[in-house]
Amino acid sequence: MFDLFTRFPPEGLSLSEPRGWIDPFPALDMAETGDGYDLSIELPGMGAEDVDVRLKDGAVVISGEKSDEHEEDSPERHISERRWGSFRRRIALPPDADPARIEARFTRGVLRLHLPKSPAALALEKTIPVKES
Repeated sequence: MFDLFTRFPPEGLSLSEPRGWIDPFPALDMAETGDGYDLSIELPGMGAEDVDVRLKDGAVVISGEKSDEHEEDSPERHISERRWGSFRRRIALPPDADPARIEARFTRGVLRLHLPKSPAALALEKTIPVKES
């Protein structure tokens, strides 16, 4: 394992070909809270003006473009793993989300969306007591 860090470039990493990213970009986390769903989407190096958030066909569509900040012909460049270019992510709305009340905030490279649950969905939720027999 330590041998991987002592060679440059590491084995399996081509300097002339893209790595063939298979991870979805941008990366996101989604968590359910008591009153809705919270999404956090990492967009490093971008600002709120670079991002477009839309509601379309029962989904939230997040798109934008990150500009390339380096020169391709630099002989000193050995590895470039930073992502740039346009992106688009589509996240289906949970069936109990209220699309009319979605909120979006952008802070320090992270887009946060809150998808509140509909009042009808919240009214259906209740705790059922468990009795010992």
